Amino acid sequence: MQKIIESTRYLSIIGVVIRLLVSAIAFAWNAFEAGDFVVKMISGQKEADLFSLYLIKLIDGILISIFLLMLAYSVYSMFVGNLNLPDWMVAHNLAELKTKLGGVIVLVLAVRYLEFVLEGELASIDVMWMGIGIALMIGALVAFSVFIEK
Repeated sequence: MQKIIESTRYLSIIGVVIRLLVSAIAFAWNAFEAGDFVVKMISGQKEADLFSLYLIKLIDGILISIFLLMLAYSVYSMFVGNLNLPDWMVAHNLAELKTKLGGVIVLVLAVRYLEFVLEGELASIDVMWMGIGIALMIGALVAFSVFIEK
């Protein structure tokens, strides 16, 4: 019975393969978005004043893709076996993995808020309330990561 239970750790390979696939799709999507962005900038279809926002959004997408890849590496390393990768690319326990996820969420929230501010789609009061809400969420994530490390 013990051998059967111990071998169930290999079920995590299903999650690893899915994360690798999603990461590859995310990288491909970001490459497509970057190409589309360049074509639209050259043809004058994109507003030049939002140039930096589009670049930040592209970088954000790439960082999320990288996190998905690191997540796959980390789950494999924790449940299946060691990988010959740099230490910074692999989380060694669930607490470290949660902290990394919190950092990605903070980045996504910040980029999304910047998008609302620069595109000017919301009224000023709405932008302020959204900023307060995002700041509270970021504060909670930072507190969570501090408490989880102790």
